[in-house]
Amino acid sequence: MNSLQLPDSFVNLAKELFVVFSCYSQPYFLVIIRGLLLSPQRKTITSCIRLGGVKNHFSSVHRFLSQYHWEPKRLALFLTNLIIQKLGICQLILVIDDTLVAKWGKKIFGRCLHFDHPAKENDPKYLFGHNWVVIGLLYYTKIFSKWLCFPLWASLYITKEKCPEGRPFQTKIEIALQMLQTLKSALHLCLTVVTDAMYIKALLIRWAIVNQVTLIGRVRKDAVLYEPAPERKRKGRGRPRKYGNRIKDLLSLPFKKVTLRLYDKDVELRYHSMRAYYKSAQTLVQILVVLYPDRTEPALFLCTDLYQAPEEVLKLIAARFKIEVTFQYLKEQGGLTHWQCRKEKAVTRSATLNTCALSLLILWSLLESSVVQPELWDYWPWYRQKDSISISDMLRQLKAKSIERTIFTTLSPDGHKVKKIQALVNTLKLAA
Repeated sequence: MNSLQLPDSFVNLAKELFVVFSCYSQPYFLVIIRGLLLSPQRKTITSCIRLGGVKNHFSSVHRFLSQYHWEPKRLALFLTNLIIQKLGICQLILVIDDTLVAKWGKKIFGRCLHFDHPAKENDPKYLFGHNWVVIGLLYYTKIFSKWLCFPLWASLYITKEKCPEGRPFQTKIEIALQMLQTLKSALHLCLTVVTDAMYIKALLIRWAIVNQVTLIGRVRKDAVLYEPAPERKRKGRGRPRKYGNRIKDLLSLPFKKVTLRLYDKDVELRYHSMRAYYKSAQTLVQILVVLYPDRTEPALFLCTDLYQAPEEVLKLIAARFKIEVTFQYLKEQGGLTHWQCRKEKAVTRSATLNTCALSLLILWSLLESSVVQPELWDYWPWYRQKDSISISDMLRQLKAKSIERTIFTTLSPDGHKVKKIQALVNTLKLAA
């Protein structure tokens, strides 16, 4: 069976994750990663086998996902260490969010009815499928002059009604907190966590303050904020005040006008930074009141680090949107919606394999660009606003390198000429 071969630089990068798997299952990991990135069809296990080829029986790849002994948590930890080592990262900036993936099979494990927040007006508000809590790593690269998001780990959220017997129910906040605790205990680096308003809850805020983790996120526009407690001038009866007067009129605050590079463009906005008492945190936090040019009402953001520069907080809040771009790729092109798994192990492992494949692709593109600048994208006269690389450009570059590698391997001096030509034709069909 013919196979489309990945370039040696990418294979050597993926082999550094072989420590997670046994010697017998290591080739099947590479088969699935290759299929998730290079397959032009639906990114199922069958298409991975057809693209990559397997020396043993094809059922071995299915058993790799549903039976073999390996843990998504361990794969995520080694993937994070690999990214840190290759890029020389000293401070981790993590982002947490969740995404819905529609599933229609009634016997699929973890399939629940979820409320779809970003649903459009004419679309149903509830969706049957999987809800994945994903943690990613934000990294600003000067090579591409943009923020990138490395998806690291995906955990399945199951509603309380569908939770299996004997297993404790976990909310999304508890799942996210467990993932953060695992990464923090294993990496021993300074952490900054950026998230949206859904995860800015008391449980996560208190954990971040106790463990000296910088938590940044949006809070409700009607959040109850108080001034810092005034100093007690003389001793008297009763306990000291925890907080001062309530902050009501936000628009009357003195705002500072700045121009920052947000969302890959220059944005002119006004903000006011203050220390306020937020009841969910039960301590003083930094609150940013931001007035964007296209909105009439102010947006409120929270940062548990009182000394963090407000401009840096605003840049990280804008960089959080990169995980939404990652979700779009994973669901439309990365194969997250294509899995046909039904058993528990196969379902819970599938999403982490998707995130691992995308992170390896982004890391490979960065390393290739730092050595020799490849032709990652073309400048077209009608697309002048494109000034950086996209995930599709990275994927196109990997496919071009794979086709080049396969052709040179096929046209080696060994073998008969007719067989070489036939193998080359079959390979080009696979790559089409």
